[in-house]
Amino acid sequence: MLYKSAVFFIICFFTLMNVFYSKEKTNDWPVLKGPYLGQKPPGLTPEIFAPGIISTNDDELCSGFMNNGTMFIFSRMRPDSDWRNKPTFIMELKNGKWTKPVKVSFQNLYPYNFTVAPDDKTLYFTSEYRGTNIWKVTKTVEGWSDLEILDPPINTDNSDFYPSVTKDSTIYFVSTRNVDKNKSFIYRSKSVEGKYTKVENIGIHFKTKQDDTDPFIAPDESYLIFLSRSADGFGDWDLCIIFRNKNGSWTEPINMGKQVNTAGEESRPSLTPDGKFFFFCSDKSGNKDIYWVDASIIENLKEAIRGEHTAKRKYALFSEKAIKENQLMIAKLFKTVSLAEEIHLKNHLRALEKITSKKFNINDIVSSDEHELSIEVSSTRDNLLDAIAGETYEFKKMYKGFIKNARKKDFFLAEYSFDLARKAEKVHGEIFTNYLKLLDSGQPINEIEIFLCKICGNVELNQVPLKCPNCDHDQQFFEEISLK
Repeated sequence: MLYKSAVFFIICFFTLMNVFYSKEKTNDWPVLKGPYLGQKPPGLTPEIFAPGIISTNDDELCSGFMNNGTMFIFSRMRPDSDWRNKPTFIMELKNGKWTKPVKVSFQNLYPYNFTVAPDDKTLYFTSEYRGTNIWKVTKTVEGWSDLEILDPPINTDNSDFYPSVTKDSTIYFVSTRNVDKNKSFIYRSKSVEGKYTKVENIGIHFKTKQDDTDPFIAPDESYLIFLSRSADGFGDWDLCIIFRNKNGSWTEPINMGKQVNTAGEESRPSLTPDGKFFFFCSDKSGNKDIYWVDASIIENLKEAIRGEHTAKRKYALFSEKAIKENQLMIAKLFKTVSLAEEIHLKNHLRALEKITSKKFNINDIVSSDEHELSIEVSSTRDNLLDAIAGETYEFKKMYKGFIKNARKKDFFLAEYSFDLARKAEKVHGEIFTNYLKLLDSGQPINEIEIFLCKICGNVELNQVPLKCPNCDHDQQFFEEISLK
């Protein structure tokens, strides 16, 4: 009897333990709250996204947030499985908590190489169903819409894959439709009244001399990030970026540098819908993991560089116009501020290179359409009005926002560069305003001495202060500017 009781006790014990452990197992998914799955945002050094939760010992590949940041979608595969067998999972923020990943309802199509469209609800993806083609599906209140395979000329009898679209639905994708079927190039097609038009090869393979794949096009089509095996890379596949000029051409490719690229393979670039974080995949830790890095401060610096470069060229043209109108003092003022904008540009460029740990060629970031700029040149009076509007915008709005963002991210060098430029723009705007009043008064404008601080771009009239009121450098850092 004692023996039977002992056996019964042991059976009950292990039964209870099994119940206990099975309960623990069902509850082992961590409680995730808040934006980005509750993960602490990274700085300018890429970090593994959600280690042990999303990024695991398996290979994690494409990823993206959608539906106003309340859905996260990603693909995963075991390293020893077929590369096309990449289950795609989705998580949702419900009642303040992120749900456990579940496979998407259209997993039977084996979706892979996907990106989230700028509308924040449409997923463009590749499927091997009926050949290697591009599909799309939209998230609705009821669930997912009907699956839609894109019509020709996007899909062909060749392999067409890895789509990425802009805000106006222009699509960028990879295809083997070229003469050499063993190579893949990036193509582009505009959407006109809901239908895609002629497909064009964007031509960057002529620059890289290699296969190019995994395109991510900016929502406004201002830049393209892609994967390439360029000769000056860090190892295997590297992420590169090009910028689109106003005439539709592209700048030379820029390797995204050692902060992003490694001796291994980096791939699958994307940007969060709010533009704050750049996501990509890397195998630098052994298996493929999803990484993320802060993107906003870099964009702020590049926007500032482009703005200062445009202002520099514009003010130089304004100076030439003022000379033709015999307004020599205003011509000298425009020339001085043009040189000041170049100082700001160089300061921002140094900050960008310091933050990203890579060298930039200014022509890789900006390009000037001299003809377009010359069209903007009007009378000296109108040019002064244009200059006042530009300097006021930069002082009151643009740099104010950039400084706030840099301070929040603890990027002191960027904050300092923005702050110096903002103070100088305020002075420039005030001087332009005073000379507009003089011009309107009809009184003769006498030529006076004008001085430029070579550190911050501050402008002083008549005499040099003992110290620059903007950057506190001694008067030896000022130089007198002439029209010669």
